[in-house]
Amino acid sequence: MRERGFTLIETVMAVLIIGISLFGLMHLFQGTVSTAFDTDQAVRATQLARERLERMIFDKKMNGYNYIVAANYPAVENFTGDFSPFSRRVSITEVRGDNLTTPAPNTGYKRVVVTVSWDATNRVQLETLVTQWNE
Repeated sequence: MRERGFTLIETVMAVLIIGISLFGLMHLFQGTVSTAFDTDQAVRATQLARERLERMIFDKKMNGYNYIVAANYPAVENFTGDFSPFSRRVSITEVRGDNLTTPAPNTGYKRVVVTVSWDATNRVQLETLVTQWNE
């Protein structure tokens, strides 16, 4: 009479199949968590860049076009606390009105670029144009 149950080989095979399946699922979850972290960092960096741009637009409205110069804003800011992985750079260049990229003095157009980076490869860059009109 044959006994019913699992043999040692069947048990080892079942454990092996379950182990491989769990390894695949864990790898999938790890990728999802990593992507969520990277997205969170990008959102935080975007907030830091927007904060600086909004501050500069406010300063232009309150103090005038001529206030928007590199001397009034740190070229590089390193943060502490929750924002310690981030670094913010500000570039202000007066540009020609016909192409908005070629530097030229006294044109009435300033191109402002704010770059926030965290680690060696990731960064967010926002830019805007500040004009002397509407003062």
